[in-house]
Amino acid sequence: MNELYELLDMISRVLWFIYAIALLMFYYISRKHYGAKSSLVTMIIIVVSNTLMLGYQELLDWYIEAHPDYHPVVNFFWFMGFATFYLAALTVLYKVHKTENIKISTLGQYTGVSFLILGCFQLAQYAEIVIFRSTELISGIYTVGIPTLNIAIAVVSLGLGSLAIYYLHGNKKGLEGLKRWTI
Repeated sequence: MNELYELLDMISRVLWFIYAIALLMFYYISRKHYGAKSSLVTMIIIVVSNTLMLGYQELLDWYIEAHPDYHPVVNFFWFMGFATFYLAALTVLYKVHKTENIKISTLGQYTGVSFLILGCFQLAQYAEIVIFRSTELISGIYTVGIPTLNIAIAVVSLGLGSLAIYYLHGNKKGLEGLKRWTI
């Protein structure tokens, strides 16, 4: 199990780097084309929330090493804490778009749904631990689902950023070819 945890930890750190690259791509796109504001806002929220979650995970890892026998406390702060991060990021994502009167992009919509699902995975895993005193029912879905959705967010953001840069430079119409994607 320790090897799996180390693999998942490495994946989360690599994903942070990919998110940062996608953020830089959307910053570049928004500088060249004002209409990319939604994706830029979305990427800022992804990078900030991911950075905060990595720091939170480090804090929890430190606590687990120092107090290995306090499992109920760790379970509460682990699952409820990450659920809070995902659902708070979802709320901020939609509030910023509404406040700034920005039409939410495809990336923003996908990220919002993904954050909702990720938060629900966290809550479901914690509910299983508390109600059934088990981790056997949905732990497979949890262990595979969380990294898969985070990888998918990275692939979608990097893919849309690459596609937008291609259309911005390789297409005479600029981002007009991506109107349906609402970058």
